[in-house]
Amino acid sequence: MGAFERAEQRILCLAIQDAVRLAGEGEVSGGYRCLMAGLARVQEYVVAGERWAEEIVRDYRNALGTFEELVSDPRSYLPATARPHRQQPQRRSTA
Repeated sequence: MGAFERAEQRILCLAIQDAVRLAGEGEVSGGYRCLMAGLARVQEYVVAGERWAEEIVRDYRNALGTFEELVSDPRSYLPATARPHRQQPQRRSTA
């Protein structure tokens, strides 16, 4: 394991701790944003071709999934401009 990978694993652990602490203080959106920021940062490593970052991206996604299960929908606390965009399924034409 390289230095960057170890550092990012540690940052992930801190981000999870911060997200839980913030949610416990009533700042659910702050916890969600903390995890989303970490995910976005590590995704940049993947884009740059760093294969080790793929596992950490999965770890962030798992943490986000668990966080969402533990709190009510955290996206509802975010302003619309800060919400992650999800593509809606396209409807098939009946014509």
